[in-house]
Amino acid sequence: MARTIPFKRVLHGVWTRTGGDPASQNNLETNAAHAVTEYINEAYKFAWQFYEWPEALTVEQRTFASQLVEWEQSGETAMETVLGVSQDDPRLKAYARPVTFKSGPAGIYVPSDFASSELWITYRKPAPWFTATEYDGSTSYALGDTVYYATSGECYECIQAGSGNLPTDTDYWTKLDFLAILEAAVKQGARSEWLREEGQESTSTLAQEAMIELLESEILRLETQQGDVRHVRHVAHAA
Repeated sequence: MARTIPFKRVLHGVWTRTGGDPASQNNLETNAAHAVTEYINEAYKFAWQFYEWPEALTVEQRTFASQLVEWEQSGETAMETVLGVSQDDPRLKAYARPVTFKSGPAGIYVPSDFASSELWITYRKPAPWFTATEYDGSTSYALGDTVYYATSGECYECIQAGSGNLPTDTDYWTKLDFLAILEAAVKQGARSEWLREEGQESTSTLAQEAMIELLESEILRLETQQGDVRHVRHVAHAA
């Protein structure tokens, strides 16, 4: 199970790092909360795609038709990046039989001579997009809507339309997990985004470099634990 932290902890942490008054962090103004959350989202997406974090990966058996597994299959979690395809569950077999595949606009394609209609896919889903929009019990929510619930300090996505159902009701909502392993780096990255908007380019660059150093430190720790050696894949950061 992935180790997660409450979104509130990151929101308040970034708030103080961008000059906010620590005494007012429990009562952030709406505009301030939304702005800080945007900084967090940009930094989280960057960190999420920076490396193949084990806790961000999913292994699932999928069916397909016409040699295509779509990025967004009905009733299934959307896939952002496919990292491996096999005939066996790689969690149970050390040498799961690999299946060659090719990525395309609609999804991934497997060879035409692959006879089975099922395979195992290791993938990374899209990074969650957090929100500062607070839950309102009088609002009717649609599938895919997201809210922030101050009571728990977490963000949630609607999985069944309705109103008056607390975000902690798992029949209607699912929590958006914030990976604990990315906390420190994301706080630096969000601060970098804020500094860039404030026109402090040189200081922003230093904060961004600190973010990358933190991510690389986590990668080294993980690979030392696993006895694994991988090449870090840097992602270009938008100006």
